[in-house]
Amino acid sequence: MISRTRTLLAISLLLLSLLSSFLIATLSSHKSQIWMATHPLPAGHRVITSDFSAAAVGLPRGATGYITTRYSLQGSVTLRAIRQGELLSAGAITSDQARSNLASIPISIRASDLPANISVGEEVDLVHTGDGEHLVIKPEIIASGVAIVGLERKSANFSGQVTVTIAVNRSRTLPLIAASSVGRIVLVRTHA
Repeated sequence: MISRTRTLLAISLLLLSLLSSFLIATLSSHKSQIWMATHPLPAGHRVITSDFSAAAVGLPRGATGYITTRYSLQGSVTLRAIRQGELLSAGAITSDQARSNLASIPISIRASDLPANISVGEEVDLVHTGDGEHLVIKPEIIASGVAIVGLERKSANFSGQVTVTIAVNRSRTLPLIAASSVGRIVLVRTHA
């Protein structure tokens, strides 16, 4: 009789522990549907529906900072470059056009001053150097962490020049245009 009671008590405790572990696992695995980038996006990019997809992500309760799929992203503008597979954080995108203080500027760069295999969405530093006519004593970085939003290599075959469109803060547009008119600009790939 005592062994039978012990056996029933042991089975009850085992079932209770399995049930409680199942309940804890169920309650703690709170999945949220967060927007995730389907491909690299440069800063200043106007978002379309195919730029992001939903990803089920387990976040702790009360975790904020990520944009859920309850919000539409159509027409928003990226404030910084976003990598493929990156979860969309609240500070990376805006729907307020006034907050998007970025301008797209096309600049002509010698093909030899451009890193090989560079592509749209990458970030680069722009270094101003001299050429034969305009001597710059010390090369200087005129813009850092600039996103490439367009790249036209077709003209490089004939002229040796590549047109690169970059997204920069509006306050940097005039210094950048002035630097590109005197001397050379070299694109330096940044590695995170």
